[in-house]
Amino acid sequence: MAAGLPKSNFATHAEGARPLVGVCQMTSTAEKEENFAQCHALIKKAKARGVQMLFFPEACDYIAESKLRSVEMAERLDGDIMTRFRKVAEENRLWLSVGGFHQKGPASDPGRVYNTHVIIDDQGRIRATYNKTHLFDLDLEKRVRLHESDYTVPGERIVPPVATPVGNVALSTVSLACSSLH
Repeated sequence: MAAGLPKSNFATHAEGARPLVGVCQMTSTAEKEENFAQCHALIKKAKARGVQMLFFPEACDYIAESKLRSVEMAERLDGDIMTRFRKVAEENRLWLSVGGFHQKGPASDPGRVYNTHVIIDDQGRIRATYNKTHLFDLDLEKRVRLHESDYTVPGERIVPPVATPVGNVALSTVSLACSSLH
């Protein structure tokens, strides 16, 4: 084990059984309810198959039609959508990795959001959060300008891996995001 990593002492590892991981693919829209319904259905399928931890993609909560709308739709970690993710994690006794949740930005910067990776345990507790640190900003002269930093607040710290039933899980939106060139 690498120095500094938390030790994962879950029974599945001690007994030599291989933990089952689920990785979801979905098409998010601007409709939060439809997206959550997709996530909830995937959670139920994963539970039925014996999955212990389920990973959702970036923007599984929504993809808005505009930067402004994306900021308007963002929620706090104690808001409706994350509360519902926590509840279904507990009901299904399943760990969740919710990547790229649109978390409301700080009061000092209300025009931007955090791109937040959230780990929820099988009791519905948030075990860790990570705000994406390296934002995607691209300028191709007179052709394309895409600046994630226009509507996203960069995180300020790297979070240590979290011990889960499937092993130590590093938090980032890099592995879950469509691009990170830093």
